[in-house]
Amino acid sequence: MNKKIILGIAFLGCSVLSLNAQEAEPEKNKLLNTFKDRKTELGLLVQVFRGSEQFSGQAMMGLQLKHWLKQHLAFRALVAYNPYTYSPKPYITPYSADSLRIQYNRSNADMVALGLGVEVQRQFYKGVLLFASLELLAGYGEGKLTGFSRIVPVEHIHYNHPGSIDLNYDDIFFRRSYTRVIPGIGAKIVFNKINFGLETQFASMGLESQRAGEKKYTIADVDVLGNIAYRLHVNYRF
Repeated sequence: MNKKIILGIAFLGCSVLSLNAQEAEPEKNKLLNTFKDRKTELGLLVQVFRGSEQFSGQAMMGLQLKHWLKQHLAFRALVAYNPYTYSPKPYITPYSADSLRIQYNRSNADMVALGLGVEVQRQFYKGVLLFASLELLAGYGEGKLTGFSRIVPVEHIHYNHPGSIDLNYDDIFFRRSYTRVIPGIGAKIVFNKINFGLETQFASMGLESQRAGEKKYTIADVDVLGNIAYRLHVNYRF
């Protein structure tokens, strides 16, 4: 076969492959390319905590801001209201020869949380993206610790006996703060101007401080799968 014909066919084949690649690539990256034009997101988040008795049922609600540095990498920040309520198991002390004192305590604090982090994402299928995050979250709040006790006969200690209530309720100052590094993974559905996402945070590492009256402590804590949080967000893209 003539060399010119062979070269012509080869050139035509390369041209067709190149055009197909150019057509396929924009189609494949069409969604990701929108992150070049809509680099900022602002939205609402709601987070609930599951796990240990101390944190189960806690919640966080606030605003989240994201700015995409690249198609796959974003900086994010949040500010949220993170109320804290905790009632430990009551503890029992002797009161008399035939009765016991049951002491109840309840801690409450109105807390504000601030977070800074990074997020990376990959397209999974069409408008569905998977993402992972690493976040530094800090919270601070003040409230009160309320305690009261009741006297119960020994024979009724394992029953719901009303007993006699000690009316000397104790309300003392309560303060709580924490700083944690938290990884997370999630998925989101992205539209032109809005996206919906669900993120799971399954581990944390940091410090926690509490003060109740004159008693205070600070502990370092590493948790894996003990306190799992689920965060739902709705963001507007612009």
